[in-house]
Amino acid sequence: MACKALGFLSVALAITMLLATGTQGAPVVGLGRIAINASPTNVGFVDVMLTPTSSLGVGYLNVAVDWNGNGLDATDWLVFNSEIPLQPTDFGGNAATFSSTFDLSFITLSGTYDVHASFDLSSRSLTDFTGLSTTSNVLFATYDIGDLQDGINAGLDAGVGGNGGSNGSPPNPGESSLSPLSSIIGRVRHDTPGIKQKKNECAPTSAAQSLFWLQKRHPGVLGGKLPGQNDLIDQLKKAMKWNDGIAPGDFEPGKKKVIEDLKLDKLIVTKKGGQFDGTDTFDFVKKEIEAGEDVELRIQYKQADGSNAGGHWVTATGWYDNGTKKKLYFKDPLTGGDTIDEYELDGTRIKNYKYGDRAYISFAVSQSVVPEPGTMALFGIGVLAPVLAAWRRRKG
Repeated sequence: MACKALGFLSVALAITMLLATGTQGAPVVGLGRIAINASPTNVGFVDVMLTPTSSLGVGYLNVAVDWNGNGLDATDWLVFNSEIPLQPTDFGGNAATFSSTFDLSFITLSGTYDVHASFDLSSRSLTDFTGLSTTSNVLFATYDIGDLQDGINAGLDAGVGGNGGSNGSPPNPGESSLSPLSSIIGRVRHDTPGIKQKKNECAPTSAAQSLFWLQKRHPGVLGGKLPGQNDLIDQLKKAMKWNDGIAPGDFEPGKKKVIEDLKLDKLIVTKKGGQFDGTDTFDFVKKEIEAGEDVELRIQYKQADGSNAGGHWVTATGWYDNGTKKKLYFKDPLTGGDTIDEYELDGTRIKNYKYGDRAYISFAVSQSVVPEPGTMALFGIGVLAPVLAAWRRRKG
């Protein structure tokens, strides 16, 4: 009895320690806005490095700047209680850089700032500035990506869109098997490769990111079977009929062709989900990530009058759905590197997308690995064992 009580106390103490260590300083590694051919967007971003210390469901990112010089108050939050899902296998104690965006319509930033940030295991009130870590003299910079995206002017999937625009369509209900009533309300992968795209090459680059992630997760099946980065992207460009961008309908068949040319079509299954207008796409992305599959997401850009412009492709790395708010997490080829971009959805609209906020989710494409022969053999043994045992009993 004493041993059981001691065991219970040990578990309780461990949980208490996890909760106590949940709030941590979060070093700010970037602050700024994007410009496209010298035209700044009206969306700001802040990049924060996090090292989650627990797996109790969800953490909250908070970032504040005294932008008007009158001391920290409720108007100074650039990022407030932004949810980052925590699952035990997603980070493994590793650091990850998250990029959160905010609307620049109501604030003016220039020069350097002391930026205050934290990553908490419980949400804050608007007036709670305790426990924030300060990164001093952070420059608010403008990063001009030039013409990396000019293929969208021809209606192709190539890069980024414009500013402003209306909300998306009403959100669809979540899929019942992954509803917010379940214990998992989100997941973010930290280990998807971040390849910086070349001009108009978002589609082949996002596909390459996904395939390299799939290879890393399944070394026994795909280890050594993919070409190098540049060769893989060149093959994807050719198969997707790339010409300063691609047509949306050429992504899935182009990726399938490369998989076939590499003689991996017996090992990798590709499928498309969601509708062109974004209907059912969030649920598809959520389901595929939970199934351990890689996912590329198409982003649709809109003109100021609401008509479709070109598009953009990213690698989806995570989702969040608490029943009232939906978020997606990307490895964006326009961002590159280790940064994970996080965005809240307003229907199908991606709120405050850093490369232009007239951005909407479209459809998605996923890949899964066929189980290894050894796994299938074990599965077969597991299925046949009860039958064999019953046969032996009858013989006996």
